[in-house]
Amino acid sequence: KRNTLKKFECKNGNITENIDEIIEDISSFYNDLLGKDKVNKEKLKNYSFKMKKITEEDRKMYLEYDIDYKEVHECIQGMKEAAPGPNGLTLGFFKKYFKYFGNHFVKLLNSKKITISKTFKQSLTKLIPKNTKTIKTINDLRPLSLTNYEYRFFTKTFSNRLYKLSNKLIEDHQTCGIIGRRMNDNLFLVRDLINDSNLRKKDLKLIGADQRKAYDSISHTYIFAVLDHIEM
Repeated sequence: KRNTLKKFECKNGNITENIDEIIEDISSFYNDLLGKDKVNKEKLKNYSFKMKKITEEDRKMYLEYDIDYKEVHECIQGMKEAAPGPNGLTLGFFKKYFKYFGNHFVKLLNSKKITISKTFKQSLTKLIPKNTKTIKTINDLRPLSLTNYEYRFFTKTFSNRLYKLSNKLIEDHQTCGIIGRRMNDNLFLVRDLINDSNLRKKDLKLIGADQRKAYDSISHTYIFAVLDHIEM
């Protein structure tokens, strides 16, 4: 009840309490945002990617081998409890009972003959309020897709593998979320730039950019092009 949208300002400026109008306006916004890919495939053909490619040695060591029981079990145990997906199965359920069906689950993930269950493709989108405003706008809501835990284990397993390779693929300017690097490195860089500017008595301009709905605006076409470039 606390998170229910009671009053909403639509993109045309009208304020409404009608739930159907609210849903229609929000759906229209995300359809426009996510329904069209703004990156041209033709331009990407000649685009110069700076990411390094995965070597054959790293591919064999980190990526190209079957998922095993231990790998998924460690993934499950390392996760923190969060809201479940559409099928309602919680992380606690998997932590308690995975030992009884885990081998069958892993076999399913590795199988090339069995069709993956529909639960891997299901999700619920929840709009989480960012503030306590009485009248909400689209910018006051943070969308969160609740996928089923089976899908999360599958993607997290490969995410863990890629994490071990991240420092070899991504250049030094990216410090957050890369193994062996710290966000403090960039903070120290900014501090050193300011000190150097003061010592040399030169003007220095720093730009901070916060992209609106950054993760919702990522081009899938571009992501697949990057994966092709690094030969994933």
